Amino acid sequence: MSLSFGAGNIPGSSGSAGETLFRWAVYVAQTFFGAWYLIHGLNFWLHFFPQPTGPQDMVSELIGVLIRSGLFELVKVTEVIAAIMLLTHRFVPLAIILAIPSALVIVYINFVLQSDLQSTITGVTALVILALLCIGHFNAFRNLFRYRAGPPSTAAFVAAVKNPGAVLRGEAPDA
Repeated sequence: MSLSFGAGNIPGSSGSAGETLFRWAVYVAQTFFGAWYLIHGLNFWLHFFPQPTGPQDMVSELIGVLIRSGLFELVKVTEVIAAIMLLTHRFVPLAIILAIPSALVIVYINFVLQSDLQSTITGVTALVILALLCIGHFNAFRNLFRYRAGPPSTAAFVAAVKNPGAVLRGEAPDA
């Protein structure tokens, strides 16, 4: 897949103008979210700007506990990995799954613990972008919503180990 997104060069852009516009919206959201995560993730180590602590004691306390426990570093590593995946358009469904937990904490902090307009806008923006990414890549998530998963089996995993190239190309390995 080419990473140049010039007119008519959107991956899979054989649909209607509305479908092409939607794909553009997903790519823009994916790029914005990836850049946001990359900058905020790297900020933990490189200190581009002061780490936001929030105006309320509970937000400062929460972030402080996350930092002192070492969990904040794990969150930031995960954000950087997800950001790189999103920005390079590789393993995007996995990147979305990696991003959701910390994004939901960000949304919670912005909606519940902080109540100013800027926090509300940040929370709404994060939710809208996550929803757009999930809808845009729903085909990759569709099996997560199966009512009946079927019996557990190692066959697909063994087939994937024998032929990892098929998995990376998005093909179903022969089980």
